[in-house]
Amino acid sequence: MKHITYLPMMALISLIVGCTSTPMKYNDNNSIALNVVTAAGINDRLKDVQVPKDTTWDIRDTAGFNIPAAISAYNTPTPGLTGGQSAGLSIASWLITPESEAKKNHIIAWQPNLPGGASTIDGYAKQIAEAAQKAAKEQGLDTWVKFHNDGNAAYLFLKDTSYEYCTNKEYCMIFGFVLTQPENRSNTPAFVNSNNDSLFYDPRDKNNYTFNKAFMGINEVEFLQLMSKHLPKWSYFYIAPSKLKLDQKTKLEAPAVINDGEVHFFIKKV
Repeated sequence: MKHITYLPMMALISLIVGCTSTPMKYNDNNSIALNVVTAAGINDRLKDVQVPKDTTWDIRDTAGFNIPAAISAYNTPTPGLTGGQSAGLSIASWLITPESEAKKNHIIAWQPNLPGGASTIDGYAKQIAEAAQKAAKEQGLDTWVKFHNDGNAAYLFLKDTSYEYCTNKEYCMIFGFVLTQPENRSNTPAFVNSNNDSLFYDPRDKNNYTFNKAFMGINEVEFLQLMSKHLPKWSYFYIAPSKLKLDQKTKLEAPAVINDGEVHFFIKKV
């Protein structure tokens, strides 16, 4: 015969409140990128690569963001590190399993939950679409947007289908995304640039973005960086390893988080 244990009502309430009312605090021992994905719940198998404090080379200052790909050849010594030290940025450093959410590109956001229902999923979708068009314009590309799924998904197309990289001369898609209904959160971490009460776009609920499978003549990491400059600070892009094209032959091998015009890698100086 099974025995059922009943928790006293106050103890149960305390347990629930304890799980939902305490916002996550920023961990100074981790990178910005690792703090963000931890708050978003997709930090499984992700970890920081530690580099010495006296490292003078900064991956974010590298033109084209191609350093991670260039030095991913299994811990080869990296030019620019003092004392011949190596960052050790190999693909093996992250050990991400194929089924992990960290293997997919995600949109992560904590939209402030404003009084009167001013915060909406379609409003955020419009912001993303407008940011994509602005990023394309900054790269000399004229585009148009088509919304789907009641306005919660959209694709960005080139107006000029004679563009040299267009394989489909009818619809030349560059970028697309989909949002799912956000969750109400009353314990939003203070470091994600939002309010305590927010609408959380959970990356595990298929809040994703994509680029054309073919190379479209753009550095996709730079494109997201430009987009992020036109989005609220509570909006983040997570880049999975080996998913975005830097040029026709090179992909960004390392995972990263983009926010407010900055590319944050899983790197921590110690």
